Amino acid sequence: MSEDQLAELIKQWRYIVGFFVLVTMWTWEALAPMYRVFVKNERRRFAHAVANLGISLLNAALVFGLSFAIVFVMQFSSVNSLGLLYRVEIPVWLHWLLALLLLDLWQYWWHRINVSAR
Repeated sequence: MSEDQLAELIKQWRYIVGFFVLVTMWTWEALAPMYRVFVKNERRRFAHAVANLGISLLNAALVFGLSFAIVFVMQFSSVNSLGLLYRVEIPVWLHWLLALLLLDLWQYWWHRINVSAR
């Protein structure tokens, strides 16, 4: 199987696999709830599930909407060579590696700041 065929196969199956993983996880949570408060209280479980679904849909809408802005900013910065890593002359592979490391470092400190703010 060539790389193109594998990529096409993954493209075709990713949504189906994602859907079945979601259904499996939701079924598992329904059969063996993580929190004891939901074991006997069906009304509370339903309200919790509806709230989770609402948050998930809101998150999906926000991610979808913001993804266009992210792509625009990425293309703009790439075309105009804006950013920290464009200031130094480095190979492309090192540029990508440093970009991933800086993103990871940013996420780490963002998480630390948010946890300490509680």
